[in-house]
Amino acid sequence: MSRKHIPLALVYDFDGTLAPGNLQENGFIPDIGMKPEDFWAEAKRLSQDRQADPILMYMYLMLKKADAASIPVRQQDFVERGEAIQLFEGVLDWFDRMTDYGRSEGVHVEHYIVSSGN
Repeated sequence: MSRKHIPLALVYDFDGTLAPGNLQENGFIPDIGMKPEDFWAEAKRLSQDRQADPILMYMYLMLKKADAASIPVRQQDFVERGEAIQLFEGVLDWFDRMTDYGRSEGVHVEHYIVSSGN
């Protein structure tokens, strides 16, 4: 009789969990000609001034600044920037190791990344 594996979902944030910093700081913010600290300060001010959600305001600011700098904001552009991201040591084999370990313990491990970042 085959043994049924117990399901287990592991859910990760991306920015600061799988890679240092915020994804936007590794390509997008420099591409629009800003320093990360200046971008985040402006996003925070916008959020406070408009009493708006900080995540929505930084995304709005990204679009506004990209338009002003004639920087395209397409999925492919984010894919290309993402290829340069340096992950924390051990991340690349973490998922396989946890999946294999779970299997050895009778657990079916599924991995999900949930992030408000890009």
